[in-house]
Amino acid sequence: MLGNLSYEIESQLKPALRGLGGFIVRGYLPQAWIFETESEIATLMVDAQGNVSTQPSGYLHRDVTIRWEHDLLASVLRTRNRASVPGGIHPIFMFHTAKGRAAFNYLRGRFGL
Repeated sequence: MLGNLSYEIESQLKPALRGLGGFIVRGYLPQAWIFETESEIATLMVDAQGNVSTQPSGYLHRDVTIRWEHDLLASVLRTRNRASVPGGIHPIFMFHTAKGRAAFNYLRGRFGL
């Protein structure tokens, strides 16, 4: 579910960490986002150097938790577009840290959320 997404994030994040703007971006790292569905829990982790990894379970430190039906979440993450999701079916977003909320609000459109 998160494999292609982690590569995409890392390839965009590493260049953003260079230069003066990188100082601001680093203030929001590290991050751990948990994706929970009825059949799977996966963690997307970004370290302070912009390295992105995933693991097939929940991580104790959480910045953001996203809960949704597996097929819908997988579809949105694959297409980056919620247009194919039936109306009235919404994910649950939980923010465990202020930096997680800020990062999510900045990035949610890139994920299709």
